Amino acid sequence: MRRNARDTESGFTLIELLTVMGCMGVILAMAVLASRAPLRTFRVNSAMDQITGQLRSARGMAISQRREMKVVFTSPNQIQVCRQERPAGET
Repeated sequence: MRRNARDTESGFTLIELLTVMGCMGVILAMAVLASRAPLRTFRVNSAMDQITGQLRSARGMAISQRREMKVVFTSPNQIQVCRQERPAGET
């Protein structure tokens, strides 16, 4: 009895390939969603470090100059440290 040429061919069916691609898509989507939270945390920590640095700098300047310093948040991503001048006659 002769076997058909189709029976001896090896390979994957379309259903098998689509199943694997679907699984890979689900895994990829989970990886993308999981990577967003650490990125957001990194950005928040970076902003906190910048603010802390500016506040420490303002404190150091206030101590060294013996003046009051004012920290102003001028725009969403900028911090400005200003020296407060005392009115004449105050000590």
